[in-house]
Amino acid sequence: MIEDPEQGARSVLAELEERLATHDLDRIVDFFTEDVVLIGDAQENFDRDTTVAYLRLMADMAPNVRWDWDRVAVVLNSPGLLSFGAAGSIGFYDPAGQLIRDREPFRVTCLAVQDQGGWRLKHFHGSRPISDD
Repeated sequence: MIEDPEQGARSVLAELEERLATHDLDRIVDFFTEDVVLIGDAQENFDRDTTVAYLRLMADMAPNVRWDWDRVAVVLNSPGLLSFGAAGSIGFYDPAGQLIRDREPFRVTCLAVQDQGGWRLKHFHGSRPISDD
């Protein structure tokens, strides 16, 4: 169990953001377990091949993604497992660090598992809420 599970969840999310910013596919893929389920706005990835293909798109994407998390709620904190939900906003930034367009609301649920190398994501579901406007 993690002594401060909210900080642990925020650290997992920060590491994901840092790995995405490298645009290094191997570093990004290594943060996910072999049997990860990764769901986004436009696609569900239930196997390794489709997950790696999706992450390749993320690695090849020119802008960097950055999240600001207003709320993080841990729902499971047990030895080697950390599950949480978070809500905040997402922004895309050019290589100079300039925001490309307005930030949008974003939410995520994750299941992280701990192994010898640290935390890895076994489940990631991230989406932008649909506006009623």
